[in-house]
Amino acid sequence: VGYNNGVSISGSYATGIVTNTANYTGGLVGYSTGTVSSSYATGAVTSSGNGMNYTGGLIGYATNTVSNSYANGDVLASGASSSYNTGGLIGYSASTVSGSYATGNVTGSGTSAQNLGGLIGYPAKKAFGSSLSPEVTEFAQGIFAENGALFCGPGGERFVYELRRAFDLYCKFTPLEP
Repeated sequence: VGYNNGVSISGSYATGIVTNTANYTGGLVGYSTGTVSSSYATGAVTSSGNGMNYTGGLIGYATNTVSNSYANGDVLASGASSSYNTGGLIGYSASTVSGSYATGNVTGSGTSAQNLGGLIGYPAKKAFGSSLSPEVTEFAQGIFAENGALFCGPGGERFVYELRRAFDLYCKFTPLEP
């Protein structure tokens, strides 16, 4: 589905490879204002061109509830200048997400690639709140004031995202070797 204008999608799936040279690319839905539940996508999703935005393994851009759904294909957004809002499940989410997951690799490239996430590329704050308590913010301020660094393990995506926003940080994600 390229554009879902408020229709509920349930029990649906897509297994093919999706390739697009424009915005709003998803393994099942490109742009969705309707609910999506108990659905999945298994193919790779690739969005390439200049200024690619909103690329997700299941949905590129979601504004309504997504529940009990998953994506397990790799997601790639690449462009000469930018690739914004790229996620394993949803590229940009202004929705509530529950009981859902993604297992594919997520890659964004370009000179200003931003908002990459294993589950959601850019989660809207109104839907998810903030993971930074005042105590955590104060601790991070102290670390950064001394030119220190914070390391996050697997599952720290939301924490890293909030730190980047709060402190206007550049983050480099490099896997650590044991």
